[in-house]
Amino acid sequence: MSSSKITSALTVLTLAAFMLGGCASGGSSHEPVKTQNQSSSPQPSESPSPQVPGFDYSAEIVLAKNDLELEFLTIAINSCKRAQLDGFMITDSDGMSYFRPSTTGIFPEWPFDEFRVSNGNPTSPKWTNYPPGIFNPCSLEHQARGRDISQVGFEHKVTKISASQYIWAEHGGGYSLQGTTFDVKDGLIVKDTFGEGELSYSAKYGPFSKSELDLFQVTE
Repeated sequence: MSSSKITSALTVLTLAAFMLGGCASGGSSHEPVKTQNQSSSPQPSESPSPQVPGFDYSAEIVLAKNDLELEFLTIAINSCKRAQLDGFMITDSDGMSYFRPSTTGIFPEWPFDEFRVSNGNPTSPKWTNYPPGIFNPCSLEHQARGRDISQVGFEHKVTKISASQYIWAEHGGGYSLQGTTFDVKDGLIVKDTFGEGELSYSAKYGPFSKSELDLFQVTE
């Protein structure tokens, strides 16, 4: 073997040994160096990440085709995350429901325990076949992340009515796109209205006080 080839081989081996030594000791050129003034104790995060089966809130939004869709879907997904962190309440024309975050539930992506009252009295849950409308955009995003988003079923449209109101339209089992109007406050969905006002629900997010929960006779 020529002297130049031997020199090249030794250089490669030297570099490999250096890199392996760094890995073995846990070192990394990208790790921040702590100063004497930095604390080694863990710093509290703003809020814990909800453990949601099959949904990663930190993942890139795949349904957004433009800035407006990204704007609305970000609001929608933040609303779903807040609901699953702190629970939420929905008020409709015939009662109220409190949704407590749970590890199980009828809806796999959105597990909650539902407590409902009507005319001030506890009654049976209302949302047993489908989740509340605030989850519609999140549900479609959830489905799209696991499939080919070119499928017709993921067709949707976003219209901005004002700084605090959007219309989200998707297929609701039929050929045409069905629109839902979402009212937004402080970056979260606070109301959703279907079609021309046939159904309307107001949403409120937790944490909730004991007196608020006592209305629903929440049990452990």
